[in-house]
Amino acid sequence: MHLTRASRRAAALAVGSLASLTLLAGPAGASAETFTGHDTESVVGDAFNCNGNVITVTEGTLAEVFHETEDAQGLFHFTGTVVPHDVTLADADGNTYTISGASWFGGTSTDDEGNDAIVFTGTDHFVIHDASGAAYGTVRLIGHLSPNGHGVDFDRGDCMLPEDA
Repeated sequence: MHLTRASRRAAALAVGSLASLTLLAGPAGASAETFTGHDTESVVGDAFNCNGNVITVTEGTLAEVFHETEDAQGLFHFTGTVVPHDVTLADADGNTYTISGASWFGGTSTDDEGNDAIVFTGTDHFVIHDASGAAYGTVRLIGHLSPNGHGVDFDRGDCMLPEDA
C-alpha cells in the first residue's frame, strides 16, 4: 500500500488520536467516540520527479484533516485528507510550477494503531501546472487493501511523489 509522506504523517497523527480516544472510549459495546483534527505542514524542499525533471517546492503548505471513530463494537474507522495550499515549485532551469489536487485515505481497523486493517484505501491525485497553467505532469496513485488481505496498487501518473523522487 503506497502512502504519501503527508498521508503517512496524517495516519500517524490519527493513530495518536485513536490511542487517546481508546482511553476515553471505555470497553467495547460503549457508545461510539469520535475525534477530528486539523494540521498544517510546510512542504518547502520536497521534490517531485516528472520524467527525469526534478521540481522542488519553494513555498507552500499542506492542510491535513483527520477523522477517527471508534464504534460501539470496538472497530476503528479513520479518514484523512491532505490538500496543498499556495505551493510553488521550480526546476533547475528556473521554470516555475504550481500544484493542485489532494490525497485521501480511509479504512477500518480492529486496533487503535491501524496495525490490523480490515479494509484500507488511499488515493493521491495531483496535477503539476507550468507557468501558463497547462498540465505539466500528474501523480495518480490508488491503493486498496481488501478485507481478505489482498491489495492492489495502481500508478497512472508520470510524476513521482517526493519520497520516491
